[in-house]
Parts: sequence; C-alpha cells; structure tokens
Amino acid sequence: MPAAIGQPARYISFHIRMERAGRAPGPAESDRFMAPSIPIMKNIIPLMRIATAGRGFLFILALFFTVNDACPVMADTICMDFFKACHDVTILSEAKDTVRVQLRDGHVMDVPRRRIQLLLKPAMKVYVYRNDWTGSIAWFRSSNDSGYTFAARSDGTGEFTVKSGDIYFISGKLPGEAGQDKTAYARHWPELDAWSLLFAAGFLQGILLALMLFRKKSGSRRANRALALIILNGSVTISGGFTTAFINDYTYFCAGNDLIGTSAVFLFGPLLYLYVIVITRPGFRLRPLHCLHLVPACAACIYLLCDMVMMNSEELGILFSYTSLFLLPSITSKIISTAFGIHPILYIIISIRFMAAHRRRIQDVFSSTEKLNLTWLTFILRFMLGAGVLWFAYFLTSRIILFLNFDHHYILLAEVLGNSITLAGVILVILFYAIGYRGLMQPEIFAGIPDDVIEQIEDPDQKVSISPEKTREIMDRVTKVMDEERPYLDPGLTLPMLADMAGVSRNLLSQAINEHTRQNFYDFVNFYRVETVKEYLKDPGKRDMNVLHIAFDAGFNTKATFNAVFKKSTGLTPSQYRKSFEAAEGAPPATPMTLQ
Repeated sequence: MPAAIGQPARYISFHIRMERAGRAPGPAESDRFMAPSIPIMKNIIPLMRIATAGRGFLFILALFFTVNDACPVMADTICMDFFKACHDVTILSEAKDTVRVQLRDGHVMDVPRRRIQLLLKPAMKVYVYRNDWTGSIAWFRSSNDSGYTFAARSDGTGEFTVKSGDIYFISGKLPGEAGQDKTAYARHWPELDAWSLLFAAGFLQGILLALMLFRKKSGSRRANRALALIILNGSVTISGGFTTAFINDYTYFCAGNDLIGTSAVFLFGPLLYLYVIVITRPGFRLRPLHCLHLVPACAACIYLLCDMVMMNSEELGILFSYTSLFLLPSITSKIISTAFGIHPILYIIISIRFMAAHRRRIQDVFSSTEKLNLTWLTFILRFMLGAGVLWFAYFLTSRIILFLNFDHHYILLAEVLGNSITLAGVILVILFYAIGYRGLMQPEIFAGIPDDVIEQIEDPDQKVSISPEKTREIMDRVTKVMDEERPYLDPGLTLPMLADMAGVSRNLLSQAINEHTRQNFYDFVNFYRVETVKEYLKDPGKRDMNVLHIAFDAGFNTKATFNAVFKKSTGLTPSQYRKSFEAAEGAPPATPMTLQ
C-alpha cells in the first residue's frame, strides 16, 4: 500500500479491488492509473456518454410532442340533425335509444339516437361528397369547427383536411350500400307513425277538396281554381311526411319528391296572394310581371336539380337513403333554407295587409260589409301567420345556436326544434283545409252588385283638390238628403247611390266625407243608423220593442255588426244604453230583450 501514497483515489481503490480478488495488478494495468491525464479522461468520458444519452432522450421527447401537436387529436364527432356537429366528444356509454357523451366543455349529456344522423369515430370508413361534385371513400381522423380531417388509406396515411364549407355530405354508407335499409330509416320516419298517417289523411283530403273546387261552377271560376292550386300545393308539401316512409326504396322518386316539395313551399306564398287578389278583385288579370313571384321557386328548383344531375345513381342513393347521412350546408344552401323559412311568412303578411286594404276600400263604398269583408279569411291568415312565426322560430333558434356553438344548449333544444317544426306543419295543414272548406261555402262576394260599383272598388279614388267651401257645400247637400230622405235605412246603400241622390261626383263625395267628418262612407252612414236606434230606444212608445227589430229598422243587417258599431259609438251595449236611459228618466224597466 506504501506505493499507493500520493496516487489518485481511483488508483488506491483499484489496488484494493485487485487484492480482494486474490491477485496483484499487472504492469500494464498499473501504468493505466499512473498516467496523470488518464484518470481525468476516464472521469469525463462517462459523463459525456450520459449527457449524449440525455440529449437523445430530450430530442425524442421533444419530437414526440411536436408530432403530437402537429397531428389532430383523435376524437369522436356527433353529427346531429339541423346541420349541427359536436366535435371532440367522448362516448361514455351507448344504449338502444340514447348515447351518453361528454362534450368538449365537460358537460355529460344523453343524446337521443333519433337526433343523431351520424356518429363519426376515428378510423371509421366514410364516403365524403364535396361541393365540387366529387366524392371519395376516406377514413375519418378528427374534426373541429373549421373542417374535417380524413386519411386516404385505412392505415392512417395520406391525411387531408377539407373545410366544412367545401363538403356537401358525409355518409356512413358507401356507394351501393344505401337505399335499401328501411330499418335504419325507420328511426326518422316510422312506417306507422301517427304523424305520417295524419299527413297521409291530409294529403288525400286535399286532393279531393281540390277536385271539388276545380269542378265547382258557381261563383268565380278563377277564385275556385286559385284556391284549388293552394290546396294542391299544400298537399304536395306535406306528402313528403308519409311517401318517403313507404317508398324510400326508389331513389329517383325520393329525389323528385324532395325537389317538388321544396319548390312547393316557395309556391305557397304567391298562390295564397293570388287567391286573395282574385277573390277581392273580380276584374283582376294576370300579367307577365306577376311571373316575378315565381323566381324563388324556380331558383330553388334549378339549384337542387343541378345538384342531382351532377350525382350518379349511387350518390343519389346515399343522399336520399336518409340513413347515416350528415349534410353540411353551403352558403347557397343556407340562403335557400333561410328563404325557405321567411318566404311564406312574407306573403302571409302581404296578404293580411291586402285584406286590410280591401276592408278599407269596401268601407269607402258600402254601408253594409258583412258579406264582403271576408273576415273568415283574415282570421285564418292571422292563424297562418302564427304558425309561420312558429316555423320561423325554429330556423332562427337553430341558426343562433349554431352561430354561438353551444353544443349542450343545442342538444337540449333539438327536441323542442323538432316538435315545433312538426307542430307548425300540422297547423298549416289544418288551415289549408279550413280555407278550402270556407272557399267552397263562400258565395260570389260581388254577386248582384252592379259592375260600376265593382269598378269603384277596384280602382282607388283619384284625389282631387277641392276647397273648404266646396266641401261644405257638398256636405250640406248630403246632410239634407240624409235628414229628409233617410236613405241610410236601406241596408244596401252604397256611395254611388248616395252621390246620385245628392247630385255630386262619387270621388268628390268620398273625399268630402273623409275630409269633413274624418270618417269613411261606412262609418258616416252607420252614425245615422246609431242615432236612429238611440231615438227609438228613448221613445216610450217603442220601449217594449225588441232591440234587434229596432236595429233592422234602422238599416243594420246583422246583430254582430249592430252590436260592434253601437258600442264603438256610445261605449255601451244597446241593453246597457237603454237601462242607463231608463234609470235617468225613472221609467219602469222594459221587458227582457233578446239582444245583448
């Protein structure tokens, strides 16, 4: 060991190991530890090897994270109805009717299977059809709000990403597999579903009602035909609710049914407006300019037809199999679908406004409008507007939820949206046939009225400039006629009749009444009638007279009109007015009246 004094510690430990091993180190082994530089190198080299291995490990780790960040995360995607896709979801469990998922925001929800169009899982084989009319088989990898990533081969190679706006549809069925699976289709349209049967019954009723209107010879033939077209159009619109449930094996039938059904929705508004015009203006004639109302229907039809023409039979089979299919609407499709919801409502509003204008026109000419004001049609149009608002609420709500991209809110509202659109359709079906029934019962509203009076209604009064002195002169002559001849006692009194009696122009008389009394002809004449009724009610000799007889003697035609006009003028019903007068005079009460 003395020889080891002054030697490095590694040299000492080396000799100790050799002695324990029962042998002495050889000269060559001792020389390796005697060189002053050798121990330093032997310390550095292992450290260098460790450092090199560490750098390699860190490099591999960094490469892993880089590749992991570069590759999309493999996650499930739930494609729901109403064009909604929930990305990056985790399937927790699956049952027959529901799928429990954890959404990307952490919410755990049960999604009804009837609302799921397609469940995309990584490595799932799908058919992707693009908006440029090209399709290909691919393997799903992942998706997000901007696009979908697929692989060209089953081993995951050949990845490519397609923007959502560039995809027409993604299908879980491949070409040749779609079009025959009625079992899968039944989750959307059960063959014996109550709604399907209701729509089928409504369709048959509509066809029969339209045939009756076409064959009806009384009344206005043009109004009957316009109404028949509305009923036929509505029947075609609802036919998709049951025909595809029974005949979905026929691809081209389904394609044609979808094409015609979409176009029919855009035709409903113009046909309704046409009927309103024809029934209120017997002299109406169609002109080439009216064809502009057909532009939306033609544009939607051409767009859908172009899509169908560019597809082959297998792709059409996928599109109209309604199974495992998720549609991604393009900008054009979004515009068409939005117009699909707004277009009928606009025409219903236009029709209501036109009916209001019609009511004002006839009140400028007639003193009794019960058979001319078409209150039933206005009432039905307002109900249609309510159903249309319900229809539009579905479109608006679905678009808002899509825009905000709240998956759990959309899933919760999916049932409400689906039920609202069905309910709106049922209400519209009922109203279609309510119009048809009342149209059959509605007599010719201008029957028995002279043609010159009808022309007075069709052409608005031309405003002429008259001085205040001329207005007072006309009103003095009219007041004298009303007081002396009492023409208002005739329920059929019209503006032309009163103008001839007063010896003034019809236009001048109408304008003088409007400017001097701030009333139309209808209110002007009924003012005299109400005053006559009030005189009769005050007359002790007529105290026991039936109020309804008094109203008819004063020129009123119906009980409802009399009650409405009297209360508008006095603020009281006829019975309340008589009782208040009797109480003020201290007279004994009259016998019970039949008119309230």
